[in-house]
Amino acid sequence: MLIDYTWIEREGRTPACYRKDIRGTSALTSFKYFYQHLTSLRIFVVKKHLPMWSPCIYRGGRKKEHALYVSHLVYDVDDGTPLEALYSFGAYRYIAHTSWSHTPELPKWRLILPLKKRIPAEEWRFAWQTGSKLWRELVGTDVDPTCKNANRFYFVLGAPEERRLMAQS
Repeated sequence: MLIDYTWIEREGRTPACYRKDIRGTSALTSFKYFYQHLTSLRIFVVKKHLPMWSPCIYRGGRKKEHALYVSHLVYDVDDGTPLEALYSFGAYRYIAHTSWSHTPELPKWRLILPLKKRIPAEEWRFAWQTGSKLWRELVGTDVDPTCKNANRFYFVLGAPEERRLMAQS
């Protein structure tokens, strides 16, 4: 299975470079490489220096109107749902990792499900609604709706030095 996504390497950039129109690099790679790319722990002092990725492929900048299609369903879990909830998705191929502000007291993590086929960006809202229903059926809670836009970018696995041992994938 080949995975396509958009990648932005942000290391060493100044805050002025974080505009919404910054262009990423599209990539097509194996699931194994994609998994390693997202889940290799990066230690940074500041979250905004972490590389980012998007399940969306664009025909220009990062704006919504440039989105072509989406290749992954991504759940951001910031409500304290325990990491063990990801085992509800055992029938699916997935990638999971903690997010920057994760702590044992308040788990925060991301679940990434590669899709069998690309979803055109203009149809993404229907796919996201279906994914939201799947989450509700398997986990029993509502998914965070802030990730429903097709052109969303996500940070890779990263943590500040003091939370290095809390980061998981």
